[in-house]
Amino acid sequence: MLGVYASLVTMAFSSVAWPSGVGIALGLVTGGGLAFLLIDRVLRAHGATPQPELVRRLASVCCLLWGLVLPLSLASAGLVWGVGFGVGTVVEGPVSTTVRETTHALVTGANGLGVGVLKHMPLAKRLSERELLTVVQAAPDWIAEALDQDKVAAYWQKATGAPMPAQLATVLRHQFRALTNRHGEWLHPAVERLRSRAQGSAGNWPTVQEAIEATVSPAVFHDAGASIRGTTRRDAGKLALAALAVSALLALALRLTWRPSAQAASAARVPEPAPVPAEGAHG
Repeated sequence: MLGVYASLVTMAFSSVAWPSGVGIALGLVTGGGLAFLLIDRVLRAHGATPQPELVRRLASVCCLLWGLVLPLSLASAGLVWGVGFGVGTVVEGPVSTTVRETTHALVTGANGLGVGVLKHMPLAKRLSERELLTVVQAAPDWIAEALDQDKVAAYWQKATGAPMPAQLATVLRHQFRALTNRHGEWLHPAVERLRSRAQGSAGNWPTVQEAIEATVSPAVFHDAGASIRGTTRRDAGKLALAALAVSALLALALRLTWRPSAQAASAARVPEPAPVPAEGAHG
């Protein structure tokens, strides 16, 4: 996943991942605001109660880390969220259209896909349940092949009205393989519908072409986009929570080592005088 984010940095403010610009701006404002509040609180407290040298050094380190960690970490979390949101939306829209049209052209033009086991399967062959699972496992490969074709740029231009970013195809191939290997739930609904047919009578078994078209249907790409957004949202949340946790630990350490003023300490040690009984109470 880190490699995907690194390759997407160049697209952070493009039309594909424009939400990342919003995420970065919100992260910088939020992180900078939190850092300012913490640093301002420390400076005010030190002005009211001067501290020993060791505590002052610890306060300086805490202020430095707050100023660096909070804005940068929350901005990075905003970048991750924005890129995931943008790519997930693109997957549901123009990528879905592009892959379907490219796959359809490959299937109808060459009577099959030249990927793995599909090289040896006619499109009209009806699939048993075991054969169906073999075909489904090849889904990332033929999606990657569809994204690698020369015609993909033309389909993308037709779907979006703009050229396809050069690095987007590589990122999407990586994402589809990662989704299938680690988050296969985006294919489950389509696979279950095909399996229910494969478990019935042989005459109703899905063909190779039907299985291919089912795994590149709009519903599948909708689930894939939702899975991409969910994964990046979780990653962004973990990054933000880690930064907040580190900042909270620093604040706690500074709080435990901070020495109160001499007046406050003496006031805490002197007991309050006993109340004087009112006149006439014993009269």
